[in-house]
Amino acid sequence: MRFTTGRGPRDRTPSSGGPDAERYSLTLFVSGASDSSAQAIADVREMCDVHLSGRYELNVVDLRQDPTLAAAHRVLATPTLVRDHSPASRTCVGDMSDHRRILSRLGLPRASARALGGFDAAARSVGS
Repeated sequence: MRFTTGRGPRDRTPSSGGPDAERYSLTLFVSGASDSSAQAIADVREMCDVHLSGRYELNVVDLRQDPTLAAAHRVLATPTLVRDHSPASRTCVGDMSDHRRILSRLGLPRASARALGGFDAAARSVGS
């Protein structure tokens, strides 16, 4: 399983920051079609939709189908989320439901409370 999801330039919304807004390329490595892989994919998609609205490309790679990519990207465990950018990529391993931790670790912007309608979706996993 290898697929790409996200919004292209023609699907931009006003909240996406316009055509000159920074775009983010992310790769999520999972292992098989397990419940935990499906949950990781859902969690990362939700985080991207909320915080990177229209400004991201998400590639999902199943390492059981393409194990050579694990070594190429130095993936030791799944799920692993990688932010692909120069000069070096950043990674986050493990629970993908803590959006605040992932955004911070990968150096990604958080949506403002105003954009979230006063609700910080990332806080849902903090203290639970």
